[in-house]
Amino acid sequence: MSATLNPVKSVVILLVLMIGSTVAAAQNDLQNLIAQAEDKSEITITSGTHKNPITIDRPLVLKGESPENCVLEVTADEPAIRVSTKGPVTIEAMTIKWQLATSAGGRGAASAVFVKDSNVTMRNCLLIALGNDQWCPSAIAAAGFSKVNLENCRFEGFNFTIAYSGGSEGAISDCLILNPGHCGITVYSGSTIDVARNIITGSRYHGVRSTGGTLNMHDNLIIRNKNRGIYLGNKSASGHVSNNVILGNGTGISAKGYPLPSRSGYFLHGQRM
Repeated sequence: MSATLNPVKSVVILLVLMIGSTVAAAQNDLQNLIAQAEDKSEITITSGTHKNPITIDRPLVLKGESPENCVLEVTADEPAIRVSTKGPVTIEAMTIKWQLATSAGGRGAASAVFVKDSNVTMRNCLLIALGNDQWCPSAIAAAGFSKVNLENCRFEGFNFTIAYSGGSEGAISDCLILNPGHCGITVYSGSTIDVARNIITGSRYHGVRSTGGTLNMHDNLIIRNKNRGIYLGNKSASGHVSNNVILGNGTGISAKGYPLPSRSGYFLHGQRM
């Protein structure tokens, strides 16, 4: 007696195969969409969890449908997002979760988002460390002649959460920076940042640190960081620090290990400590 094909069962099997193919395609399509995009176009990221790292090598807008539902979750020895293009890039309304896959990954571009020689704006994004400080060295690393602006973003964890180096510059505004391992914002020699209207809290060491860079910051709440609220050292630096609320830190503002008065080259006024 020959077997009779059950039409209902066949449809179910077909749907399962189709759904599985769609999910796999969705996870791989993000890089393909970038590769196929015209310069200065906008790519909308659909809701769901995308697992593969991406590289942005052309000017465009990458925008999620919502930061809560559009997730890029990556475990890899490379950034979740790498940007390398001379044209402007905007990354908006998405969640980025990241950690290294192996200890060897820390020798390279060990950050969730790595920007080199590029102009990037991140807006309304959530960046979450998937592991501890060793697994998650940095959320944002701006290197070379980059300009990176961070607007209304939330950061949770990471060792050196936001770092500017190598001549990069940018602005950090209206962001929430929670529980860094070592420092919430760091600016290194040759780099310049403006920091305004942020909340920086819960660091096991420093809230903000300038070591050889230019740090201009105003109207921030820097609270309950274990060591220093603002650390100006251990290299000579410059900048303008004004009208910040600095409370509950081990030290409010210190320069090369000493409390105020500050290092030469800084103008400070109007802090509440």
